[in-house]
Amino acid sequence: MAVSTYTCPSCKAVLRPSQPVATGKKLRCPKCSTVFTAVPDAADEAAVVKRSSSPNAAAPKAKAPPAPVAAPAAADDEEDNSAYGVAKEDNAPAAPKLTIGQIRDRFPKSKRGPAIRMLVKPVNALITSGIIICIAAIVFFLYGMWPLVFGDPPPTGSEKTNRFMMMGAAVGAFLYGAVICFGAFKMQTLESYTWAMTAAVMAIVALGIGAWVISVLRNEVVLDGFAEKGPV
Repeated sequence: MAVSTYTCPSCKAVLRPSQPVATGKKLRCPKCSTVFTAVPDAADEAAVVKRSSSPNAAAPKAKAPPAPVAAPAAADDEEDNSAYGVAKEDNAPAAPKLTIGQIRDRFPKSKRGPAIRMLVKPVNALITSGIIICIAAIVFFLYGMWPLVFGDPPPTGSEKTNRFMMMGAAVGAFLYGAVICFGAFKMQTLESYTWAMTAAVMAIVALGIGAWVISVLRNEVVLDGFAEKGPV
């Protein structure tokens, strides 16, 4: 027995159900999910008419009345829309867009940034001064130590005492330069105004640049930067 075919009106896919489908029943296309009324294709109907009109066709046998067909479920008769979302209108007014300047003005401005920018040159000057003092101290220390270690004969008496005093002064000068570098570091990070001022005063004695550094440290912008608590 030939199986009727049904063409989907949406995607033109051909459905070949394994069991006969009653005319008027709803079918769902497995390809595009379109629900349509089951109507056999025209070619199948023509084949049925031809077979029935043929003289050699056997007389149809009497069939028992078909069993009542249960009414199709409502889900088969109507298209299932559960897979589709329903768009909801959003009548809420859009939030106003803020410019970069407006966003920046909403937060308090840090005073540390301008202070650090003003201290860049003074910090570099102090660090350079401290390094020069430390290098000079190392050279002076080696100069005083050399005759004591490699002298032939080594110095004695007052000359030996002078060499030891020279080495002691070199050690003091090295510590002096190290303190200036340490104060410059504290100035750069705005951690300690006391250490920064100490380094500036010591630089006055060493290379005479401390007066300029002190004038920068007394600037209100720099004072506000030191007064503001830095990040933890």
